[in-house]
Amino acid sequence: MNRIVRLSLGCAGLVCAGLACAAPLAEPAQTSAAAQVSATAQAPALASEAAPFWALADAAFEGKEWARAETAYAHGLALEPQSTRAWMRIGHCRLSLSKYPEAIEAFSKIDSGPARAVARYNIACALALQGKSAAAFDALDVALRAGFKDANALANDPDLLSLRADARFAVLLERARNSSSKPFVPPLEASQFDFWIGEWNVTTPTGAQAGTSRIEKSLNGCVVIEHWSNSSGNKGISLNRFDPATGQWRQHWIDDTGGETYYVGSFAEGCMAFSFEERAADGKLSRHRMRFFDLGDGSVRQWGEVSADAGETWNTEFDLLYRRSDESR
Repeated sequence: MNRIVRLSLGCAGLVCAGLACAAPLAEPAQTSAAAQVSATAQAPALASEAAPFWALADAAFEGKEWARAETAYAHGLALEPQSTRAWMRIGHCRLSLSKYPEAIEAFSKIDSGPARAVARYNIACALALQGKSAAAFDALDVALRAGFKDANALANDPDLLSLRADARFAVLLERARNSSSKPFVPPLEASQFDFWIGEWNVTTPTGAQAGTSRIEKSLNGCVVIEHWSNSSGNKGISLNRFDPATGQWRQHWIDDTGGETYYVGSFAEGCMAFSFEERAADGKLSRHRMRFFDLGDGSVRQWGEVSADAGETWNTEFDLLYRRSDESR
């Protein structure tokens, strides 16, 4: 079988949490969470609880223990129900077990983002294996319109053998071959963080030098890369990308001490808002949020806060003002 489970999704990824953005001029040391933190801020905690199930499921999947993998993925999905990867893999397990209607049900859970094209292709495989040619061709048509481009898979997949003698198959194959030659274009949302791009001098609210930063766009416009150096010479980088599958942004921060942090968030009204949770050695949970405000005059404010009481109150961790050191815009 040649059905697709290891996805190449361009700018795609997993699930995450979001934040609402407060007005950029509000600067209290403590702020109420009620108007600013969405209920989805619990998602990172749930994702971490699902991690053991993902590990068991992946091990079973790689060993082609389809029934065991299906069960483990189902347990993980109970904690992280929006996991595109898990739905894709549980669908594959069901196909491999000849549970075709159940496989279609799993793939149908993936109804947005680049993964939708692959899911619709796999639905076509399940339909073809049941002898439902008309429905299979409809699913292939939807897959191609959603962006499926793997002409080689389409041409050689044994799951689709029953369709190849039909004239409609040759038409679909030609469409796939033509679309595969077109360059990838990132989604429009991938430009939402472009206001941060440039060479920056970074200061504190008192005007003290905090550091410098160079922000650039890379990888065909899919990634915003931060190169940070503070006033003491410590350095760090971050990779920022929009995830079309979830409509969320992600940031992966790494510094020169080996520390790293994964943020998730969203963009609205000129504000990019990220969040993450961490648990200390003593078991105490803290929530962090970090917001970037496009101030409209070419400068950017980066405001980080922490809450030790489940988001009831927030204290400022850092407050930085970015002013351009070049005339790039």
